[in-house]
Amino acid sequence: MKWTRNIGMLAGGMFFLVVGIMVIPMLFVAPLAALFPGFFMLGGFFMFRHGWRDAKAVLQAFKYGQVVEGRVAHVALDTSQSVNHQHPWKLVYHFPVGSQLQEGSVTSFDSTLNARTPGQPLWVLYNEQDPEMSAIFPPMA
Repeated sequence: MKWTRNIGMLAGGMFFLVVGIMVIPMLFVAPLAALFPGFFMLGGFFMFRHGWRDAKAVLQAFKYGQVVEGRVAHVALDTSQSVNHQHPWKLVYHFPVGSQLQEGSVTSFDSTLNARTPGQPLWVLYNEQDPEMSAIFPPMA
């Protein structure tokens, strides 16, 4: 979860490392020329950080989570992202925390997510200190 299936960490880490290798020598030769690729390096850092936080939230939910029964809200293709011209599925679920309903989501290229129907029950693990940190159990790839 933390490394192999985390697009933010993989892409962000690659951007940061590859562009960083180019930027460091440019700083010594032409510091102004290093400014433009430096923005890509900074973007890679923030992508990596976002991926790290997402993975940490899910792992914290598995480690310290409380179990509740949630319900599938809806499942649809997430057209805001694609890999090899294919869009992942996004499953949105709701679960009770006290007297309020929280929302969580899972994004996956596993087409079996589409078989889930709105209202279908599922197990949700959430962190009591931060209910936005939640995960579905058993995990979906």
